[in-house]
Amino acid sequence: MVDQKGRVLDGQEAIVTGASSGLGRATAIAMAQAGAHVALLARSERELAEAVADVEALGPRTLALQLPVTKHGGYPGEYSLLADGMEVSR
Repeated sequence: MVDQKGRVLDGQEAIVTGASSGLGRATAIAMAQAGAHVALLARSERELAEAVADVEALGPRTLALQLPVTKHGGYPGEYSLLADGMEVSR
């Protein structure tokens, strides 16, 4: 859906891993600029907070989770929070 401002992801939801730096952070910012609500996942609490501030400044709803997504077996509790926070169907 394209809104009046030309934001092609307006109202959509995006989940970005590695969102505290580099390509992940750039992706989170680009998704927000395109109008998406963004869930940012990263390991570094300080850098994640900085990235969240950058994304929130663009206006979309954001959700931040500090966790390494490489752990074998995952993090069911945190992913449940993610699904609830971003209104994702399970």
